[in-house]
Amino acid sequence: MTLLLFSPLIDLGPVSALAQRPLGEPEAKAIFVRSLIKLSEWPAEAFATNTSPFVVGVLGRNPFGEWSGVISTNKIRDREVQVHEFSSVEEARKQAHLLFINPADKNTVPALLAQLQGANVLTLSDMDGFVQKGGMVGLAFERKRIIYRVNRRALTGSKVVLPSQVLKLASEILE
Repeated sequence: MTLLLFSPLIDLGPVSALAQRPLGEPEAKAIFVRSLIKLSEWPAEAFATNTSPFVVGVLGRNPFGEWSGVISTNKIRDREVQVHEFSSVEEARKQAHLLFINPADKNTVPALLAQLQGANVLTLSDMDGFVQKGGMVGLAFERKRIIYRVNRRALTGSKVVLPSQVLKLASEILE
């Protein structure tokens, strides 16, 4: 099983040893998240200090499993990257910069996203219809590759910026 990744976005950097074998879905998602963090921009006010870590939050089941370490390997823009599991959206809003919302929470997505409105938190999920429900980036693992959709309208509520190279590779952009 070979995983085809959109190479301009995926940076295997610290996980180049994995290139010797096919990647599965959890590894691919972890690498995607790390690459998304590296390419996207958050406003200075999203961080308490210049040395505050970048926090990847997970609400619900962690989709990265043992591959969470891939996300937190090495600093990005002189910031440590940490993966935290949160039990509430209120807690995540205060600490996370990128929040992965578990598909098990699909019935509560509109309410969760409403609580994150105006926060500098990039929302991400692999649940069906996530961007249509107001999420920012929706992931899918199809035909051995990661594809993603972007909801531009949802992004305008935050000051998080996805660069044009990320938008160009999206399979769909909702305006």
